[in-house]
Amino acid sequence: MTGYGDATLQTPSYSIHIEVKSLNSKYIECQIKLPDLYFQYEIALKNLITQHLQRGKFTLKIDIQFPQNQANTNSVLVNQLLNNHQQLQLLKQQLAINEPITLTHILQTLTYPTNSASSELKPLQWDEIQATTLQAIQQLQTMRQQEGSALEKDILLRINILQTKLNEIEPLEASRNEFIKNKLNQSLQELSKNITMDANRMQQEIIYYLDKYDITEEKIRTQAHLNQFILTMQEPTSQGRKLQFIAQELSREINTLGNKANYADIQTIIVTMKDELEKIKEQLMNIL
Repeated sequence: MTGYGDATLQTPSYSIHIEVKSLNSKYIECQIKLPDLYFQYEIALKNLITQHLQRGKFTLKIDIQFPQNQANTNSVLVNQLLNNHQQLQLLKQQLAINEPITLTHILQTLTYPTNSASSELKPLQWDEIQATTLQAIQQLQTMRQQEGSALEKDILLRINILQTKLNEIEPLEASRNEFIKNKLNQSLQELSKNITMDANRMQQEIIYYLDKYDITEEKIRTQAHLNQFILTMQEPTSQGRKLQFIAQELSREINTLGNKANYADIQTIIVTMKDELEKIKEQLMNIL
């Protein structure tokens, strides 16, 4: 399931901003983006994700800023420029160079000051990173739950459509059986013009083929799968893979119904059921 969460911790010494994003995936994948100084925490952060989140492709990004005093920074830069100019003058004399020293030469020797506050990590900082990460994860989970609720409503709506269409098949069975019986009779009569056939044998053949075309078992299994699907959706824990399996079993039974129906009105119903089931299967790809 897709989702996004972020959290920020502001302290007098530094600020931590954490973003967590998730995309659909059959498995759990983690990509951690954080400053080089904090690579020691990469495994711990991956463990946080796997402990609190299920299936998905996750990207976790951490940005840690150490604010600097701008006035002090400017002063350091000016002093560095003056010192570099003196060093260039000495070098010019030693090498007996007559060319003048320009501002471009001085700027090329400039190295920007770094904040020494980031050179060491205090033990407390991991606790703060962990707590802030958990806040971002919780926000992502909330978004996923909201998406899950919307998916649940849509899937249940389509399951109800499948149930309605399944119920519409039974009233058509009497006319379907009569249609198949008449079709078989016509075929046998055409055949009997060239071959002499016993009347009792003809009736036995008709009964055999009617039994072969019977869809009672498929309807019962389809109903059982629909019931199991609804019960599984009501379970308190995530059941995405189980629902995908049940949907596959439903697909198998509905296909068999369509193959055995041999009656236009029922086949029209089956086409609608297949269409709704495909939409359900697409939605299930987004469920954990």
